Amino acid sequence: LKPGANLAAAKRTVVGVLAASGAGQALRVQTAAQRITEFENNARQGLRSLSEIARLLLLMTALALAGALGTVIYQRRARLAALKAQGFDRMQLWRSLLLEGATILTIGCLDGAILGLYGHALADRFLRLNTGFPAPFSVGEVQTFLTLLLLAGVSLAVIAWPGYSAAGVSTEASFQE
Repeated sequence: LKPGANLAAAKRTVVGVLAASGAGQALRVQTAAQRITEFENNARQGLRSLSEIARLLLLMTALALAGALGTVIYQRRARLAALKAQGFDRMQLWRSLLLEGATILTIGCLDGAILGLYGHALADRFLRLNTGFPAPFSVGEVQTFLTLLLLAGVSLAVIAWPGYSAAGVSTEASFQE
């Protein structure tokens, strides 16, 4: 359109021409501003969906880690019973299980963060070389730390109950091996 043209009138004219030609049902008429708004809304919705997926993945990761650690704790009941027979009380055993879980989670979270950053750097290089389109990324130290803290916190909270339960094993269980 020429500068200063009436957009509403031009849109009505184009819609009328398309309807007369029979292509009106297959095509949609939009102004540039409407199209930009639609793209921005679609991009915003896509980012919102990706954020929700990332939160669900984080929660499922924390639960998977907690489940694996809970299984390890359950398998060690005989050893815990032997330690209890040697004089350790329930709270000492429980704290040692939580400390062990925290150590494993800390190492796993740090490894995951380092390898994740390295993987992103590799993906960025691959995209630059093959498509010419980079995937820019900057390390958000605070966000990374909070994510790791949340992951470790949820995992430790979930293994606290099985750990406390396993720490209360009777001493007779140590003689069942």
